[in-house]
Amino acid sequence: MHSIEYDILQYSRQTPSKVAIKSGKNEATYEQLIARIWAAKEKLQQIPGYQVGNTIILAAGKQIEFIYVYFGAHLAGLTVSPIDAETNPTRFEYIAKSINPYCVIGFDKMEIGFQKLSLNEFKFLNEINELSDDVVISFPKINATADILFTTGTTGAPKGVPLTYKNEAAAARNINAYIGNRTDDIELLALPVSHSFGLGRVRCCLANGQTLHLLGSFVNTKRLFRIMEEEHITGFTMVPASWRFLYKMSGDRLGDYKNQLRYIEMGSAYFSPEDKLNLAELLPTTRVTMHY
Repeated sequence: MHSIEYDILQYSRQTPSKVAIKSGKNEATYEQLIARIWAAKEKLQQIPGYQVGNTIILAAGKQIEFIYVYFGAHLAGLTVSPIDAETNPTRFEYIAKSINPYCVIGFDKMEIGFQKLSLNEFKFLNEINELSDDVVISFPKINATADILFTTGTTGAPKGVPLTYKNEAAAARNINAYIGNRTDDIELLALPVSHSFGLGRVRCCLANGQTLHLLGSFVNTKRLFRIMEEEHITGFTMVPASWRFLYKMSGDRLGDYKNQLRYIEMGSAYFSPEDKLNLAELLPTTRVTMHY
């Protein structure tokens, strides 16, 4: 089994000019994506104290630079703990003490006792468009730890869950197969990438050669529907609370896209029979999957 980083490299060769990811006005083709991931890897290796196997904390937001640094850290052999960029100091301190990162990226306004970099220092990556011909990419061992994700702590202290590259690759393949995702799918992601569901969708889409649009949230429904129409979105993911908000704010508007949306993935919370019925009536031919 290959890592998701390996899959991204393959798509950069098969469909180099295809848009891989969009975030606001920024975007990257698959060729640009792998080049920027590689450049992020090289910058991370220049941080004092760098060693393969080190752990970093990465502020997880919808900036496109987050994607580059996340996968670049993996190519550098680092274990990543992605944390909500708006997390409170108490939670941050607990997680940091648990994993003792050698570097923290993001959290510019927070006073922390660790070496840190601003995510803004990686904006230069957006100017890089291709790999040099002499680059030979090597990938971490498939059973090495890729990430440490922390629970929300609603039932006690946050608990760290280590995931290997094999865990993440297998999950992406299984989910894509179950939903029936295709390489020509264009997905809209309005979930936080600090959450396992949202970050998992990033991995699923890029492992499958799809195009992924990062949207801040479901709050701006006008923007959501505008992007859905202009970019011909074929699928998106949401939690039940997002669906209830969307239905409350826009009524049956989602039904206008019943011939466009191939799939919706729901997750993370209980989805009531009433909500299921409403969604099914609006989107009678859309494949709606649920995991909870």
